[in-house]
Amino acid sequence: AVETALDNGYIHIDCAHEYENEREVGEGLRRSNKGREELFVTSKLWCTHFEPIHAKNQLGRILSDLGLEYVDQLLIHWPTPFKFDGDDNLYPKDGRGHVILDEGLDLAKTWSAMEGFVEDGLCRSIGLSNCSKEW
Repeated sequence: AVETALDNGYIHIDCAHEYENEREVGEGLRRSNKGREELFVTSKLWCTHFEPIHAKNQLGRILSDLGLEYVDQLLIHWPTPFKFDGDDNLYPKDGRGHVILDEGLDLAKTWSAMEGFVEDGLCRSIGLSNCSKEW
């Protein structure tokens, strides 16, 4: 689907760890006739990966799965930190089935880490999605 979309004029690819499709998207990118400079690729840090070390590790996985050296835009997917419980546990839950929030996490540290990713050339821009001005 990605290869077909790109070959038919699409240039913006929007993916995320939560979508669990970045490896497949990367395969489509490699098979397409588009050069990297023709594309705009967005990905997102998932809610469990807001601690700077987890954010850096997730970005490394994103880039590896996509087969890219950088993404054009890296977003905080939702500004709601979940407790980290392994790379593949997207929704850590307590014994009652409620998602465990990481209430002590400082999103300013996440943002600062993301600014470092821009400085390191791992992404070209950063931002926040799924957030209203009242949040």
